[in-house]
Amino acid sequence: MNRLSRSVLKAGQLMEPSLF
Repeated sequence: MNRLSRSVLKAGQLMEPSLF
């Protein structure tokens, strides 16, 4: 679960600036 969480967090950080 930790690995998945890290992947999601990384994707969120990359998508966050993309959406805004």
